[in-house]
Amino acid sequence: MTRWNLSIPEETDRAVRMFLARNGGRKGDLSRFVDEAVRRRVLDLTVRQVKDRNAPYDQQEILSLIEEESAVAPNGETVEAMKAARRGDLAAASGVEELMADLNADD
Repeated sequence: MTRWNLSIPEETDRAVRMFLARNGGRKGDLSRFVDEAVRRRVLDLTVRQVKDRNAPYDQQEILSLIEEESAVAPNGETVEAMKAARRGDLAAASGVEELMADLNADD
């Protein structure tokens, strides 16, 4: 956990503390309140930046591209082959002919 030393207007301080007190505020509520507020603000600003960056593009085109890319997700067999490759469980071929025969073989 990181500590912040903040300066805020007294009016804001009173408003937040009164709000927390009216809602059964307990120890640590102010920190949680500030944390949540900052997270929401960062999310809002990030969404605004993404929207501004994507403004020149047609919304329907973006959605179509997302749908198209989602449809190309690897199937279970491909996922298992990728996992095996990461583990080093790779099949070796002695040459191009053997590799092509293996690739063209009916499994």
